[in-house]
Amino acid sequence: MEKSRKIIDIVFKTISKLRDEEIESIINKEGKLVYIKKEKDIKNNEQKNEDKNILNICYELDKISSREEAYKILKRKTIKKDDVINIANHYNIKILKSHTKAKIIDNIVEGVVGFKEDKEAIKNIDIK
Repeated sequence: MEKSRKIIDIVFKTISKLRDEEIESIINKEGKLVYIKKEKDIKNNEQKNEDKNILNICYELDKISSREEAYKILKRKTIKKDDVINIANHYNIKILKSHTKAKIIDNIVEGVVGFKEDKEAIKNIDIK
């Protein structure tokens, strides 16, 4: 009986926040009240921390200029395949579902650091 009272109280509070048009819509069966389970704040905080971690890794990659350093950063044990995929997406590097973590890392290194190295090598060529 106590649970029923709590539910009725919740429904009453919810309905009292609705506008008249919304209430009429529910009465005329044009709309409905829906139960949606809240996501835990913990998951949101974990996602924010993962996003910060990915941005930090991208910041590190932007600063370095050798492939070896890039491999060291991307092959840390704390970096998961999903993180590597998100890093590739950050740099707009095309990846396939069939790619392994190692293949994605290779693509990131070539797309970010390798591009910088090749660009510098071309700049420094003396064509005379």
